[in-house]
Amino acid sequence: PGPVPDAFLMVRASGEERGGLGFDSGRGTILATLDSDPEDLLDYIESRREEVARRRREYIKHHETLRALMTQARKAIGVVDLGADWARINETQAIAGCGRLLAGAGSLFPPQGLAPLTQGMSIWLSDAYDLRPDGSISVPHDFALNRAGAA
Repeated sequence: PGPVPDAFLMVRASGEERGGLGFDSGRGTILATLDSDPEDLLDYIESRREEVARRRREYIKHHETLRALMTQARKAIGVVDLGADWARINETQAIAGCGRLLAGAGSLFPPQGLAPLTQGMSIWLSDAYDLRPDGSISVPHDFALNRAGAA
């Protein structure tokens, strides 16, 4: 995942929010449009201050957990890159996918599980299996492991 922005206010050129103001509860970010009334914006921020701070802390903690799991899974299965297709899955699904990769990692010596099969590859967690144009592969975040521990 990309870096977590420090700002909790996102300004956009236009939006569907009533009065140009809204709240992204998943990220703990207040949304405003360029034509938002400054006084309305300040009132809106004040009215949501505690919720924004709480949701922002939760988002950052969740994001840090995901980053650590992706690093751990990448190392366990020996891939060069491990990413997530954010257009197709959310962070909760990516965390579940990392858990599956870790559960199926196995080892190189003796060869078992995913590790001998994935060395040096680039893998993307997504919603389906796919061979991407750059040679990396996509695997569904909810892929099933067989009894031997491999996908």
